[in-house]
Amino acid sequence: MDQIINLKGKSLFPILSLLVLCFVLAACTNKTSEKESNTLNEISTGDGNLSAITAVLEKEFNGPDKEYLRITNDIEENMIKDDVQTYEDGAPELAVYEDYLETTYGEYFTENGYSSFKPFAFYYHSTNDYKMKTENIEIDQSSTNKDYYSFVVQVNYQNDSETKEYEITGSAICPEEGKIGKISFDVNEDMTEQIMNKPN
Repeated sequence: MDQIINLKGKSLFPILSLLVLCFVLAACTNKTSEKESNTLNEISTGDGNLSAITAVLEKEFNGPDKEYLRITNDIEENMIKDDVQTYEDGAPELAVYEDYLETTYGEYFTENGYSSFKPFAFYYHSTNDYKMKTENIEIDQSSTNKDYYSFVVQVNYQNDSETKEYEITGSAICPEEGKIGKISFDVNEDMTEQIMNKPN
């Protein structure tokens, strides 16, 4: 009988050791997971701003946007028909235009940021006679101001007769997570001239 008890006592030691080891490993795993989770949260905090800036740049420098051109062409036709030079802000003729801009860009901006950006939205979208595409976007966060970002966009421009590469530089300020308070592009004169001089 004593022999059996001794055998059982010996067999319990490895089991208890295994349980302790599992407990230690589980605790370590939880700490590791917690660290990974914190790292992911830190990355996510930065990602919201980068995602917003990237989305705006891609919408601005890929296209031209066919729906935007359709809407603005309709507005121009209505202006000719109504014999007016322009429509004032809030005019019913601009409702579809306003809605499209809001749907396209609104979610990426603060209220003031959107109001400031709106007059310059789709700046390089002029006609359907060419194509432009973002080849590369580099965004750098300032080391001294976490809300400030600078960017460089490589744009491929193509029409019926030629293909060119242009570089657009600019900056953005994100005072809220995932929201742009201000964004500005340094106008590329060569690209502007290329697009604006393209016959309709």
